[in-house]
Amino acid sequence: MRQLLLCIIGSFLLAASASAQQYPTKPIRLIVAFAPGGASDVLARLLAQRLGESLGQVVIVDNRPSAGGIIGTDLVAKAAPDGYTLLLGSAAAFAITPHLSAKLPYDTRRDFVPIAPFTRVTFVLNVNPKVDARSVKDLIALAKSKPGTLNIGSAGNGTTTHMVGEMFKHTAGIDLVHVPYKGAGPAMVDLISGQIHVLFDAAITTLPQLKAGRLRALAVGSPERSALLPDLPTIGEAGLPGFTAGNWFGIFAPAKVPATLVRKLNSEINKVIDTPDARADMLRRGVEPLTMSQDKFRQLVAEEYERYGKLVKVADIKIN
Repeated sequence: MRQLLLCIIGSFLLAASASAQQYPTKPIRLIVAFAPGGASDVLARLLAQRLGESLGQVVIVDNRPSAGGIIGTDLVAKAAPDGYTLLLGSAAAFAITPHLSAKLPYDTRRDFVPIAPFTRVTFVLNVNPKVDARSVKDLIALAKSKPGTLNIGSAGNGTTTHMVGEMFKHTAGIDLVHVPYKGAGPAMVDLISGQIHVLFDAAITTLPQLKAGRLRALAVGSPERSALLPDLPTIGEAGLPGFTAGNWFGIFAPAKVPATLVRKLNSEINKVIDTPDARADMLRRGVEPLTMSQDKFRQLVAEEYERYGKLVKVADIKIN
């Protein structure tokens, strides 16, 4: 009986290994839960083309915009766990939204497996040039000397820029008045005009304004200096040790996808992103390549989930 059981297990493992070696045998769908033309869509297509070439099969970007990304995400949660339906996910979707939306039709921790990240969006801490602060320490000192008189904009309640701003306030122990906008663009316009004083925004939209002298950048929220702004210190270096905040994009699959396929996809994604051409293409688009093992990515997602969850409770953040 024991020998029969071992044979069955062995046959199963050989079949799984053979399946992983043959995968993929048909096109792969990469679900993007937002409309074509946006940042998520552009980044997904950048990866899909290269991944398809590496795997020898077409990777089709399938846009499913609706309900703030919930519809597309739910589609993947309920898809067959065979490796042929994948999701473009982000820190916003997997670490923030679950704490702010009580009625999600899926559980991001139970229904998905993180496969690999592929890019990081660096957030820059900006101030209007008229604000009397030329460093992070200056800004903290100014805010403490005038509590509640400086304000900080965001792309809207519950967005990544809102959460990063709240994290900065909480970590620094300062009082900045939150001003939500309907998108990062309007917030940037008001920062430049002086209607708001402080704004975290992506490097891709900060760089043109910074070069034109319309704002002052104090630091980046990434754990290490950004290749896009190498002369700018991290917030950790500039006065708040250990502070990290930003957004990342990665690939997720339904939870029960075989581990062999997860490992293969992680290896292929890391390989295509770590090429000089892909790295240069991402930097041109204002984002930075990000590669790591599947275990490290799973740990990152879990840590971000816990960190933002604690922030939501401490800061009593709610979506109106």
